Amino acid sequence: MTQSNEEFGLPPVAEAKQEIVSAAERVARLREKAEAQAAAEFDEDAIYARLLTEARAKHLSLLSGDEVELPTDTRGFPEDYDRINIFKGSNKQDLSYVPLSLNGLCIKVPRGVDVILPHAFVVDCLDQCIEDVTTPAIDARGNLAGIEIRPAHRFPYQNKGKATTAEYKAFQEQQLEQAARQLARVA
Repeated sequence: MTQSNEEFGLPPVAEAKQEIVSAAERVARLREKAEAQAAAEFDEDAIYARLLTEARAKHLSLLSGDEVELPTDTRGFPEDYDRINIFKGSNKQDLSYVPLSLNGLCIKVPRGVDVILPHAFVVDCLDQCIEDVTTPAIDARGNLAGIEIRPAHRFPYQNKGKATTAEYKAFQEQQLEQAARQLARVA
C-alpha cells in the first residue's frame, strides 16, 4: 500500500509534467535560439565602436611616432637608406670589410668606400657595435694618472646623408655587376 505525503503531514508532491516534444518542434526551438544568439553577436553598433577604437589607436600611434609603417623593399626592410663610409681599421688585423647581419641577412660592407645601406643596418648593427677602449688617464698637470676605460664604436663611420630608393637600386646593380666581373676574372 502506498501512502501519500499528506498522510505524513508533508506538502503534496507536484506531479512531473512530461512534455512530449516532437523532433520538428525541438529543431525549430534550437533554430530560434541560434538566430537570437547570432543577432546578439552581430551588433553593428558594437562592431563599429570596436573598429573606431582600432582606427583611433592607429592614428594616435602615427602621431606619437610609435609605429610608423614604411614601405618595404624586396628584403623586408623599410625603404629608408643611408649613404655611409666606414672608416678603415686602425689595427693591422682588421678586415677590409665589416660583416653586418640583420634578420638572417649578412652583408660585407667595404671600409673606406661610400656605400648605400638600408637604415636598419645602420641603427641596428653599426650603432650597436660598442666596445670598451682602454686609454691612458691624464691628470690636470699632464701626468699619467692610470688608465681609463670608455665605450667607443667598434666600426666608426661617417653618415653622408639619406639616399633615395632609385640610388639604392642603382648601387645594388653596380655591386652585382662588380661581383660578376670579379667572378669572371677568377674563372
